[in-house]
Amino acid sequence: MKTSRVPGRDTGFTLMELLVVIAIIGILASLLLPALTRSKEAARNVKCKSNVRQLGLALQLYVSDRGNYPLPDDRIPQGKRDYSFWFDALAPYTGNSWNDPLYKCPSYKLRTTSRAELDVAGYPTGPFGSYGYNAGNGAALGRWSLGRHRGDMLQSQLLESAIITRDSQVTAPSEMIAVGDSNLVPWLGQFVAGDHELDYQLGMFPDSLPLRSQCLKLLNQRHRGNHNLTFCDGHVEPIHQSRLSENNEAIRRRWCFDNDPHLDQNYRR
Repeated sequence: MKTSRVPGRDTGFTLMELLVVIAIIGILASLLLPALTRSKEAARNVKCKSNVRQLGLALQLYVSDRGNYPLPDDRIPQGKRDYSFWFDALAPYTGNSWNDPLYKCPSYKLRTTSRAELDVAGYPTGPFGSYGYNAGNGAALGRWSLGRHRGDMLQSQLLESAIITRDSQVTAPSEMIAVGDSNLVPWLGQFVAGDHELDYQLGMFPDSLPLRSQCLKLLNQRHRGNHNLTFCDGHVEPIHQSRLSENNEAIRRRWCFDNDPHLDQNYRR
């Protein structure tokens, strides 16, 4: 079969043909990139859930040995620090510290307190990072969290008056939040980071909150807005950030070891 050619013309593409090909490639890329992004986030989400599940199992082993849940922070020296944290208490069961991969959610791109920052005398700033422990600061539902503090006191006084939550006090383990993706908080209005303590009230974002829009934007970029959470029975469940601090009985029960919503407590947006 013979191929017809236009006399005096080579067989290369014309400029118009090249532009058409480039346009088609651009269209295909625009269609494929979102799917690729979703698949990458799905893989990161699976890894995060695996991390959270392992932390939940370590917490169960700790409780099985001790009969109570760890404090969020305690006056037990850790290295050069005068204090230890809940993740230090779990270290014998995880073999990992705060800066190891187990504590790093692949979708968390913000500040994590470094090993050098943790390894200081006194109480370090933060700790900031991917995951938090249900340990309210004494306000509202924090009084019924796993790692409790009594009242609204200064940090130096909080540790003196901490109360231990015993295993027997958790009346509905499958409904009690234990560990999971951290609340994102504005630190002194300067930057946004994940807090090592999960807190019902930290999920509230009043209009007056510094860096509020940035917090919400970053939350919605992580797992499409979900917190991956493990509960006291070890199961893992995602809860959207917009629901995690809703003022309703079903959500509030999940923050409290007695499975009571404590609707008499103040709720502020």
